Amino acid sequence: MTAPTPRKRRAGRASFGSVRRLASGRWQARYPDEAGQPMNAPTTFETRGEAETHLADVRAQRARGAWIDPRGARIPLHEWIGQWIENGGSRGSLAPRTAKMYRDVARLRIDPSIGAVEVGKITPAAVRRWHTEALKAAGKAGKGEAQVRQAYALLKASLRTAEADGLIAKNPCQIVGAGTARSDERPLMSVEVFGEIVAHLPEHLRAPVVTMIGAHLRLGELVALRRGDLDLDAGTLRIERQIVADGAEPSPTKTRAWRSVDLPASVVSVLREHLASGPTALPGAPLFWGARPAAGGTYTWTGEPLRRAAVQRAWAKARDLAGHPEYHLHDARHTGLTVVAGIPGMATKDIMRRGGHTTMRAALGYQHAVQTSGKVAAAGLDAALAGVL
Repeated sequence: MTAPTPRKRRAGRASFGSVRRLASGRWQARYPDEAGQPMNAPTTFETRGEAETHLADVRAQRARGAWIDPRGARIPLHEWIGQWIENGGSRGSLAPRTAKMYRDVARLRIDPSIGAVEVGKITPAAVRRWHTEALKAAGKAGKGEAQVRQAYALLKASLRTAEADGLIAKNPCQIVGAGTARSDERPLMSVEVFGEIVAHLPEHLRAPVVTMIGAHLRLGELVALRRGDLDLDAGTLRIERQIVADGAEPSPTKTRAWRSVDLPASVVSVLREHLASGPTALPGAPLFWGARPAAGGTYTWTGEPLRRAAVQRAWAKARDLAGHPEYHLHDARHTGLTVVAGIPGMATKDIMRRGGHTTMRAALGYQHAVQTSGKVAAAGLDAALAGVL
């Protein structure tokens, strides 16, 4: 009996997908995508062997569950970063000021050089080259190194999401420490120095700034306070919103969590006098009003909420008059928290809660446990402020 003739394999066919020679002389590999639809390899090959090797690699990656569809990474980098910011970054939510900062650094530092490059074609070498050139340009201009650091951190974070989404196999941002801030530690402002600066503030701005140190407020949280947030009888202040820029609508705090802070008795006294000297208002009205100079060195209320810029300008002038130009307004918050941290028995989680350095869930989890320590913190801070306010 005659043995059957072996069946000839069709030219250009592979066990997975197919290869063919193009008119240009290069070879193209084709294979089904995960939905079974035919697709071309992202590049052509010089030889048939290279094309078949690519097919074998794709098949092996599919078997391991490690295959990345290259078509998803064809989006230009500037579009990807724009979508990443719009979708709230890595955590799904960005503070308005953070989102604006990201857009600015992308427009100035990323888009002009590598913004048009497809996400899937960005290599570690390309990132290193971009980063080196950006630092050289910043050094030549004498400014902008901090912005380059922010741009690298943005690039790395957005491409980390691309990796998690399966658009790229590995994040090409591999420069150690390139996105880490290297700013010098801020000098600690003593409560005595704080008192000297406050003494040079306009009368109507002393209560807001004193509240910053007593409740450890960020400036945006200060100007967003309402009358109903203050409970003079209980000596507490509720912080649940911020205003990130003058004219902007209130938004949740930086951590998106509210907190209730026990105030030092001296700060409660200052706030009581502040409310007695100002216009009567409903609980939803601003706690601190704007004011303008009037005759005889006094001030009249404008009827508008206190503005961030007004507090910043007044602080800068007062610190210079007091002979302490090195201190920022935000240092008042750090001074208050540092005093509280030095109180015997004060736990780290209590300090975090007073400063708003936690999530809503964590704050609610130990709120009952720190009720007593909150009063202790307020009393300790009050003792430190004695003779200053």
